[in-house]
Amino acid sequence: MTNVTQSETTHAGALAQIVCPSCVTPNRVAPGSDVQAVKCEKCGTALFQGMPLDVDDELLQRHIALTSDAVLVVVWAPWCGACQFIESDLIDAAGRLEPGVRLLKLNSNDSESARGFGLNGIPALLLFSAGNEAGRTVGAMTADQIVDWTHARLQASAQSTVRSPGANRARA
Repeated sequence: MTNVTQSETTHAGALAQIVCPSCVTPNRVAPGSDVQAVKCEKCGTALFQGMPLDVDDELLQRHIALTSDAVLVVVWAPWCGACQFIESDLIDAAGRLEPGVRLLKLNSNDSESARGFGLNGIPALLLFSAGNEAGRTVGAMTADQIVDWTHARLQASAQSTVRSPGANRARA
């Protein structure tokens, strides 16, 4: 890990900030770092685990606010058949999306945030980039579809930001 000063900013080719899945401490990661070797500076937990992380409302907000790269939130419920059906696809997608995208799972039964998103069904995917919503979709998807949708939304969000710096919010 590299120590960083407060004045350093994150952008393509610069240090990325990722939240530890265990102690929730923000960590700076140098581009090109071996994702298998990167550990939390505070607790020593591997920062990239290739698995979706279960979060509550507080952890969700912390990840979205403190992660410089993208955060993909899957809103689900234990009673939802489609949600159970895509579980292995979420694991596969998480492993393929890291380190550029952190995949989080938010149980809609226990979440005020999930209700606040105004979703019309589950499973729902909400993509955040630099703290702003970059896209959302509802319905079961394969791992390939999740990865493709995520990359397409991130690309569209980046192009939108380049064309119009004030327009950080896009929906799928």
